[in-house]
Amino acid sequence: MGKILGVILGIAIVLFNLNFLIVDMNFFEKEFHKLDNYNDKMMNETKKLSVYFQDSSEFINSSFYTSNEISHLKDVKDLISFSRILMLFLLLIFLLEFEKKSLFYAFPTIVIISLVLFVFSLNFYLFFSKFHELFFAGNYSFPASSFLIQSFPEQFFNDAFLTILFRSLIFSFLLWLFSWKYFKQGKNY
Repeated sequence: MGKILGVILGIAIVLFNLNFLIVDMNFFEKEFHKLDNYNDKMMNETKKLSVYFQDSSEFINSSFYTSNEISHLKDVKDLISFSRILMLFLLLIFLLEFEKKSLFYAFPTIVIISLVLFVFSLNFYLFFSKFHELFFAGNYSFPASSFLIQSFPEQFFNDAFLTILFRSLIFSFLLWLFSWKYFKQGKNY
């Protein structure tokens, strides 16, 4: 059961880092500067989107997005909500069935998940396209001039993807070190 719980915890860690990134305005600001598309209007809209993705409100009234983009953002919100529910469900299972050795197995799980996802990132355009075809019903293709594409070009998502993987690896590695220390010392906690 420890290995299964390690897998469950590993997936929950990745989902946690996904959801954390959505509210991490420092990441957005640094990324916009890196992509040389930072401006106050974009940051304000990004903050509004972050709030929209976190609460139950209807879409913000914005003159920046087309109806197709708004439809896409609603689908994104649904997917984010699902990821949050799944993360909480997995954490609940983990906590109800907790075994200390399962902490030890979370890191190898994250390493495997990260390696697989890293391979996907090598051809990120294909991965990104297939992901959108799978999860979004025809409202994922926008002209290069659209505010959504100008704000969040493909490189932004590639960087976000790698950031989620990196943070998940770091978090699970620290968890692995913590559990290894206690295994080695034979302490119960």
